[in-house]
Amino acid sequence: MTRKYDDKQVLALEIEFTNNSDKSTSLWMALASRANQETDTTIELLDGANGQYPDDYKADLVEMGDTNVKSGATVDAVVGFQIKYAGEPVQLIDSNGSDNPETFERIVETSDK
Repeated sequence: MTRKYDDKQVLALEIEFTNNSDKSTSLWMALASRANQETDTTIELLDGANGQYPDDYKADLVEMGDTNVKSGATVDAVVGFQIKYAGEPVQLIDSNGSDNPETFERIVETSDK
């Protein structure tokens, strides 16, 4: 889909999230994932896209992607990333902030339209 303000693309991810921590937490921060796209010479980190969805795109899920979730609660939400290179795959990787190796990786194909 294209962003709200221009013709750049956004990768929207619909997720179900359960807060297993002891306190409320931001869904975006708890997601602990990063998204990359590669060029011939670089690996580019993609910026988040919350707040850039078209107004008519799943408003309830988008709003939930920007909220704090209570301990023990499960919610459905949308979070996303700004696509830098339309038509090139996006690599999603967990980013647990430690020296532990990544435990999750998924490649998402994107459209050049």
